[in-house]
Amino acid sequence: MTEDVEDDIDRAEVEVKGPTWQEVRWKEIKGWLVTAFLVFLGLTFWDDVKGWFSPAHPAPVSIEADGKDYIACNTPDIGRGIFHSTYYADFKDASGSTVSLRGIDKLIVTNLPQMVDAPMPIFRSMPYPLPDVNGTDKDGKPYQEGYTYTWMDGSAATFKNHQWEHVFGLPDVTPNMEGQTVSLKEDPYRVLTGGKAQVRNGKWVPVRIKNTVCTPDADQ
Repeated sequence: MTEDVEDDIDRAEVEVKGPTWQEVRWKEIKGWLVTAFLVFLGLTFWDDVKGWFSPAHPAPVSIEADGKDYIACNTPDIGRGIFHSTYYADFKDASGSTVSLRGIDKLIVTNLPQMVDAPMPIFRSMPYPLPDVNGTDKDGKPYQEGYTYTWMDGSAATFKNHQWEHVFGLPDVTPNMEGQTVSLKEDPYRVLTGGKAQVRNGKWVPVRIKNTVCTPDADQ
């Protein structure tokens, strides 16, 4: 009687050991499902995940790769390979050509402003020919640093850093000029040679314009 009980116990232990083939197959299926789900999530949210490690940089972008400078005129694809210690960068330059850089050890990425200050208008024409910087003024004295000199024809120039520079001859601001943008020349001797300025809060300030660093030279 005791031996029969022991045999039953041994048989029960043998029957309990190991999962059935159905359990094994279900476990495999669950593993595949989990793997497929993780792959799906990775593909779906890859751009977000990549952004954690390599944030997007809207153009224009300054790129310094191992000491060499580039300008990216689209959002560059920048990152580091999973099994690589160096960086890569793919982008388009101002001419629309694709630039692909690989094996970058030191990478510096800087977002450039999309809007910049326009150059201030130059109203007064420079004298022609320009006086000798080592010469003297009408009183026989050497030209002095920071001084603005005028000539009989209405031209003017400022002596700065031992060279001649344009004079910004903007009109005097009056109360009714708020918001006005300069676009016309003042008089026959004051020539507008480019740039834009606007009256804001009672003074002349540069007008904000689109950054043209990515504009091809032929279109500027």
